[in-house]
Order: sequence, then structure tokens, then C-alpha cells
Amino acid sequence: MLKITGLLSQNIEIGASVALKVHLDDLRSKKLGLVVNQTSMIGNTHLVDTLLKLGCHITAIFAPEHGFRGDADAGAHIQDGVDIQTGIIIYSLFGKTLKPTPQMLSNVDIVLFDIQDIGARFYTYISTLSLVMEACAEQDKEIWVLDRPNPNGSVVAGPVLEKGFSSFVGKHEVPILHGLTIAEYANMVNGEGWLKNGLRCRLKLILMKKWHHSMQWEETGLKWTKPSPNIPDVKTAMWYPYVCWFEGVLVSVGRGTYKPFLFLGAPYIDNKTLVHLRGLYDLDTVRFTPMSIKGMAIRPPFELQTCKGIAVNSPPISPHECFELSLELLTLFYQNSGKRADFFQPFFIKLCGTDKIKTDIIAGKKPEEIILSWQYQLREYEKIRKNYLLYEE
Repeated sequence: MLKITGLLSQNIEIGASVALKVHLDDLRSKKLGLVVNQTSMIGNTHLVDTLLKLGCHITAIFAPEHGFRGDADAGAHIQDGVDIQTGIIIYSLFGKTLKPTPQMLSNVDIVLFDIQDIGARFYTYISTLSLVMEACAEQDKEIWVLDRPNPNGSVVAGPVLEKGFSSFVGKHEVPILHGLTIAEYANMVNGEGWLKNGLRCRLKLILMKKWHHSMQWEETGLKWTKPSPNIPDVKTAMWYPYVCWFEGVLVSVGRGTYKPFLFLGAPYIDNKTLVHLRGLYDLDTVRFTPMSIKGMAIRPPFELQTCKGIAVNSPPISPHECFELSLELLTLFYQNSGKRADFFQPFFIKLCGTDKIKTDIIAGKKPEEIILSWQYQLREYEKIRKNYLLYEE
């Protein structure tokens, strides 16, 4: 009997490990399509390689944003191809199409989705998940979601996406921090009928063992694998939800440095303007010069220009304080940009999931007022979320 390595090396058992221990016979008898990337590891071995060694038949690999190997820049189109190591065809879900076509699924019985998420609405792997679920529903294919931890645990915070503002960086009416694992998220999308035309897919959830929402990443025993080129560690994954919306304004988020999403700055700001925030938060003022870095950033904003700004030095404080800081900085950069008419790009509204935050900042509202404005929708979302939790809080 072939020994399955890597299944018991963690303090928790991830969904992929459980699937191989409990459902291997089912998997061997079906043609499998895998939605995977570089995070789809069991111990030190990729899920694709593990399944092949166990005699499973993989007929297709589906690659999300950043590609199968996870080395493509954010927003870069991914081409279809063939995996050199295995000869399996790779279909891009971030190129000509974002959703598997009927032809792509024609030789697949079960789709396995196994990707590390970070718990933020605008991190596009959950949008890919929704579109794969939708395609499976339309083609009557079963989808299994192999669960992994949410490094942001049970944090539920930020504005809730409003109807009419759906996009690939926010498909459903959830807050920026949704507080769900990837399986819980799929459970909610299917249960609430959020797929196109109210469809529901044949969904099988393979849950982790020994994980709970309050567990810190360090307690899981899992090795951190970058889920995208600019999320190199857990601290960055925890700050990303509070910083990403700066990508929709005239501010650098540190792309083109080795501290992405931990730097915020611009050439036009004066460090003296930021000094008063140092006493309120754990911040340092910083100067940095974005440049093209292979595998991380191609022609980043303010490339080769000296940016002045702030650096975050510690794991996030409370979600409320993080959003308060973020809104204070948005206001400060807006007021000092010298280009107020051009400061907010259309992408900012997509990231927010509403146009109200832009309107409130322009109107001069304080961060506390803005945060208060989204609390009702947040409470309503939390009522829905409770129905789909699969782990203890």
C-alpha cells in the first residue's frame, strides 16, 4: 500500500488531507479537475503530485489570478497551457475567461477547489470560487471545496458590498473582512442562492480537523506559502484588508518594494503631515522608491519616485482602529494630493463595494462617522454568517 506522506505533520488537518484519508476511493474512480495554485500543498508535496501518486486521474487544472505557480503579477492575464511536470492541460481563469466554459468541464466529473484564501472580499480567489461553482451548477458537475484556515480567523469588519457594485474584486454582499473559511464562504454563496439565476451547485465541503476561528496561524503548524506574490507573510495578509483599497487612489501601497501592503506613501506628501499619527498608532515614517521587481511588481505606481509615508510595524490592532487609521490616512492623502479631482479612481469604488466612502471623505466626514455608517449592514451580514459557520468561534 502506498504511504500517504504529509497528512499528520500538522497540528490541524487541512481539508485536502482529510479528503485523501476518507474519500480516496471516490477520487480514484472519477475524472478530476483541480482549481489549485502554489498554496495547494499537503506537507511538502503539491496536491496534484499527491493525487497522481495515489492513482487518481486528473484531466484538467484551472489556474486563478497569479497562475498555477503563483508567480504572475496582480492583474496580469494568464494564458492556457500544459503543465511541464505532468503534461496536464492548464486552463486559465484569469485570461480570456474568468469562468470555466462547458468545453473545459466536458472531461471532468468532480472539480476540487484547494487554494489558500486570506479572508478579504477583494482577494480574487473567492470570486473564482463563485464562478467555478456557477459553472459546475450549469453543467451539473460536483465541486468539492477542500478547506484551509482563514489567517484573519473570525474577524468581521468593514463596509458591506452594496447591490449594483458587484465586480471581480467583490461579487457578493459581504464585508471586506468576511470572517469565513473558503468552505464556509462556498456554503454561504450556495445556501443564499447568490449564484447567477439563483442556481445551486452540487457542493461537497471537506472540513479541517482541530481548527477553530480563534486559532492563530502559528498554532496551525502549517507552513506559510505566499498565496500571491505580494503577500509574503501572515502579517501582510492581516494588514492587506485595511490597505488594499489604497490601490484605487493616488497612493503607493509599497508595490515595487519588499514591504508590499506594509508601506503607504506618495511623492507629494510631507512626512511632517503624518507625524501626529505616530502617537496614536504603532507607525514609523518612511521613504521608499518603488521599482519593478520580477515576480512582484511590473511598473508599480510612482515607479522610481521617492515616496514619503508610513510603515506599519506590528500585527494589526483591533479592526475598528485599523479602519479608523486607514480612513484617516485616506483623508490625509486626499487633502494633500494636489489632485483632488483625480485622487479617487474607479477601482476605489469597486474595492469599497460602495460609492459612499468616497463621497463621505470628499464631504469631510470623520473616520468615526464613516465607520458608524456601515454598522447596520454589518450586523445584518453577521446574522447571515452565523447560519453557515462550520467551526467553533
